[in-house]
Amino acid sequence: MVFDVTRKSLYWMLAGIVITMTIFAFAMILSMFQNSQLGIPEEFEAEIIALRFTHTEDCFAYKDTKTGRIFPDVIDPLKLNKDQLNRCYQTSSSATGLKDFNFGIEVDGFTQDKLMTNNFILNRVKFELPKKKVFVKSGDQFIETHMKVSISR
Repeated sequence: MVFDVTRKSLYWMLAGIVITMTIFAFAMILSMFQNSQLGIPEEFEAEIIALRFTHTEDCFAYKDTKTGRIFPDVIDPLKLNKDQLNRCYQTSSSATGLKDFNFGIEVDGFTQDKLMTNNFILNRVKFELPKKKVFVKSGDQFIETHMKVSISR
């Protein structure tokens, strides 16, 4: 009789530990699955950030002085310089800036050297975005060309 009570107590104690471990394992698996589903690929994140170069007036996008309209994917060649790039996108000069996206930009036929953000390191290019078709406003003409964006991190 005493042994039955002891055996049942040990059984339920072990069963409780196993059930608790199973619940924790299931919760951990759900958490890992959720994180894998909600994670944003860094290539996508970099591409979204890089859209500012051709879509905002503060960067390289052409703005018509008469209408005030900003033309996305049309580059103003007067803005295509390092100073404009630094006004458009700059990372911290401390060590944390090296962890941010740092861009190197080339526009075929219009940039002699790669335009680089303040923490861009040439030999640490992590990936390159696909070449993007852009237009450069030259006088009354729109010249079709390609823009290449490299990312270091």
